[in-house]
Amino acid sequence: MVKPVEKVQIDLYYDVISPYAWIAFESLLRYEKVWSIKVNLKPFSLRGIMQSSGNRPPGLVPAKGLYMLKDIQRNNAYWKLNLKAPKNFMEWIKTKTSNNAMKLLLVVQKEQ
Repeated sequence: MVKPVEKVQIDLYYDVISPYAWIAFESLLRYEKVWSIKVNLKPFSLRGIMQSSGNRPPGLVPAKGLYMLKDIQRNNAYWKLNLKAPKNFMEWIKTKTSNNAMKLLLVVQKEQ
């Protein structure tokens, strides 16, 4: 008797503020059945990682921000997505956080 193939578990650590997290989410879900994988969503604070590593987000480094906008366009074309930067992205990213959204997602995850 053929034993069913056990799905490979992939943990996707994400912060809703990151467009790259969305790209990863979309790509993994598209291939979930083809690759026989199970995607486990793991919310975390990108802000905390940036602070603890001494890194600075794209909104605070203009060259990073411009590169990210171009990179998102390339990913949109490759993955056939429609990600768009918010209006006034460079200002928006400096003043907005995902802290409350991520706290809510952590609570929801713990309740499941």
